[in-house]
Amino acid sequence: MRKLESDFLNAFTEGHLQKLAQRVREDKDLDLQIRENYISLYYKGHSLLKLRDDFKGESEFSKHIESLSKIELNDVVKTKDFIDKLPLFKEAVFQNRIKTNKQNLEGEYEQLVIRANNLEEKTTSEYYIIDRQYQTSQQEKANRFDLTGFYWNNASPQSNSIVPLSFLEVKFALNNDIQDLDDQLNRYYEHVKANTNDLVKEYKAMLAQRLQLGLYNQAENKLQALGKVEFSKDINDFHFHVVLVDYNPRSQLVDRAKAKLKLLPFAKQIRIFYKGFALWQ
Repeated sequence: MRKLESDFLNAFTEGHLQKLAQRVREDKDLDLQIRENYISLYYKGHSLLKLRDDFKGESEFSKHIESLSKIELNDVVKTKDFIDKLPLFKEAVFQNRIKTNKQNLEGEYEQLVIRANNLEEKTTSEYYIIDRQYQTSQQEKANRFDLTGFYWNNASPQSNSIVPLSFLEVKFALNNDIQDLDDQLNRYYEHVKANTNDLVKEYKAMLAQRLQLGLYNQAENKLQALGKVEFSKDINDFHFHVVLVDYNPRSQLVDRAKAKLKLLPFAKQIRIFYKGFALWQ
């Protein structure tokens, strides 16, 4: 279950990890995600570190990108050491992109969706993201939800609202996987259907902890109301949406995908969003 033990959570709110939590709140290019008693920290869609706490005032940082290993950090380092060297970690991500010629733009846009909906108060959006890259099992071909959140209608953002969970699949540009969206969403749906109660419980716990960590930059009255929302346990209320980023409207990929999506038994719960910055006449 993706949740932090109370001692670990307290380390971020009132203990030795407060400065790291503060830095994440101040730097909107960083994305902290809750895992099973550890956190992952992302920058531009790339994982900077996996942090587990030993509850002795120090933390373990596991580096994921090869070039990060050149940064002198012990296996167990003080949080301040990581914060001081954070610019080097960001530069290592940039250098890794040059070396591998892989920009992971899909992952970067996932993080931008999180920023736009969770951290930009003036957008007054109606979706809030709780989790990124939720893997349904440890198997190699396990389902992996790009983004999971919930829809909260701005017209009636009342405390104790019952809201639907939203599972969002992000596709960048003319990704050939678009033509298989029906299969992908159907697999997501079947997993959610078989695990509805557990998922609702897990996402409720993650939302509460993300609020404690200050990972939503919203007006105070909205933050108070966010802490009281409940998730519907009726899968017929859930959303299974697709976010197409910089998709060329002249392409027929989506047209072919739509024909197959309409045949799914939960077709009415599917919506396609067109987002991004690329322009066509």
